[in-house]
Amino acid sequence: MRLFRLFLFLLSIIIVSCGPPKDPAYEKLFDEVMVIHDEVMPKMTDINRAKKKLRKLKDGSNEELITLQIEQLDEADEAMMSWMHEFDKPELPTLEENLNYLNKEKVKIQKVSDQMLQSLQEADLLIKTYSK
Repeated sequence: MRLFRLFLFLLSIIIVSCGPPKDPAYEKLFDEVMVIHDEVMPKMTDINRAKKKLRKLKDGSNEELITLQIEQLDEADEAMMSWMHEFDKPELPTLEENLNYLNKEKVKIQKVSDQMLQSLQEADLLIKTYSK
């Protein structure tokens, strides 16, 4: 009985670790998604720096504008965090389902990237305007 349990245990490890081979189209699309993520992920630090700079520049005349920009930076930051939390490398039953999932995720992460870059660009403009 011990030998049989050991056999089942080893068989389950082999089955789990040797999943089906991935299609080149799947791997290519997954890499494309990750490239977008990896290019914009370091901007999270820039978002935090921009928020700190903006908070220091607040005064009575620009407070509403700066507060709005900080909120946009927060939303961009949250969009990235949400995407990362929700994204999983797909292991769906068919290649078509996996490719559909990755295509949708590619669109999502591109929107997050655009949102982050836009909010940073606008924040930089405000920082330059009110740092004088």
